[in-house]
Amino acid sequence: MIRGTVWNAFGIWSQKALGLIAAIFLARLLTPKDFAIAGLAGAAMGIFRILIAHGFGYAIVQRKELDDISCHSIFWFLSLAGLALGGTVVLLAPLVAKFYNSYALVVVIRVLSLSLIIGMISIVPRSLLQRAMRFREINFLAVLGSGIGALLGVGIALLGYGYWALIVPGLGASLFTSIFAFRISGYWPKLAFEWMEIKRASNFGFLLTLSGLLYYLARNVDYLIMGRFWSKAVFGQYYFAFEMHAKPSRMIIRQISNVLVPGFSRVQNDLSRFRRGFLRATHDLCMIVYPIHVLLIGLTDPLIPWIFGDQWRQSVPVFRIFFLHALLVIPVTLSSNVRIALNRPKVTLFFSVLIVSVTLPTMLLLGKIGADISEVATCLLFIGVLIFPLDLGYSLRLMHMSWKEMWCYLRGLVGITILMALSLVACRVIAYVFGWPTWLMVMMATLLPSGVYLFLTRHLIAGLFKKIRSALVK
Repeated sequence: MIRGTVWNAFGIWSQKALGLIAAIFLARLLTPKDFAIAGLAGAAMGIFRILIAHGFGYAIVQRKELDDISCHSIFWFLSLAGLALGGTVVLLAPLVAKFYNSYALVVVIRVLSLSLIIGMISIVPRSLLQRAMRFREINFLAVLGSGIGALLGVGIALLGYGYWALIVPGLGASLFTSIFAFRISGYWPKLAFEWMEIKRASNFGFLLTLSGLLYYLARNVDYLIMGRFWSKAVFGQYYFAFEMHAKPSRMIIRQISNVLVPGFSRVQNDLSRFRRGFLRATHDLCMIVYPIHVLLIGLTDPLIPWIFGDQWRQSVPVFRIFFLHALLVIPVTLSSNVRIALNRPKVTLFFSVLIVSVTLPTMLLLGKIGADISEVATCLLFIGVLIFPLDLGYSLRLMHMSWKEMWCYLRGLVGITILMALSLVACRVIAYVFGWPTWLMVMMATLLPSGVYLFLTRHLIAGLFKKIRSALVK
């Protein structure tokens, strides 16, 4: 699992570095309206992307024994489903565009329907690579795909094609990685099919797909609803803040999550090892993510205009709220991996229903009363703080672990993070009192809190590197 995480770290950080460079260029070359069109199309397509049925991929990863006929049956079932889903999206594109009063979305959504077909066809080879924990190959593919996408995006923007610079890169990268996933995994479909194999996988796959759809609605209902009430320029500010704020945590969380599902599935019958692995993974994740988000929360106001341009200054309060939300819910992010590895898709479905039932009426009310982007972000923060402890509490119960045990494992790290935050606040206060220039304040508010954190966690960091080195040597 550690080796897989290291390779995922290489892959995700490389992808996000390429993506960040491309995002800086695109933020300066495009307008908020361009981002709004891409955001609306992405929100609408996201619902259909959930139907790509990654739950069947998790069924391949989680299953203790797997044979060829299972893979072939799932492949042909998903391929036909992908063609049907893509055709449905093509037919529904005018209705989506009418809902948002933006007829440019018709062509955009129809082009993006190709990603659904590509995604469905590539589930089996991708899942086989993940099941075998071949994360080196997975991440080399992902990095190459991201490089191709970044070049496509910047090139299209320079040519003056506007929002297409945000649409085409993802499609091109997906096609590239899917083709090579077949080659690297060694899987080639044969004309073999057994309906019983689909029934076996569907008990797991359909529940995860449905819960994924509901969870997507919960996470993106603000896009789906507020995009109808706000102007394109205002929605573009909100969409940009949400997508950019998630990049730092996704760099780290996704790489760990991709490893935990197959890793935990292998020890699902040994809860003692399972608990130790969960605690270590959660602790190491928090140790990396906490200081990053403390700095981002404290320095959002100068950094966003500096990096992305002054046109995004309106989104600064939203950035800060979303960074705070990510900081508070970090310990909960691995709960879904626990439930998947322990074969509890119904519980995942329950929490998805709970989140949707709270978020959907809240967004409808906010849209009716004319809430601004900061008020919507604050409501999402409040909902997360209320619901995520229930999510984590159930996962702890599945592992026969108490809140006290988890708190004892994390309390030292939480205390150090609070000290780091206080040192950052002190730097900003001193800079204000003495009238320091902004660049000096940013430098001091970065170096001093980071130094405090690194000094207090030096033994933890040394232990983490020791574990990584030991795993790589083995």
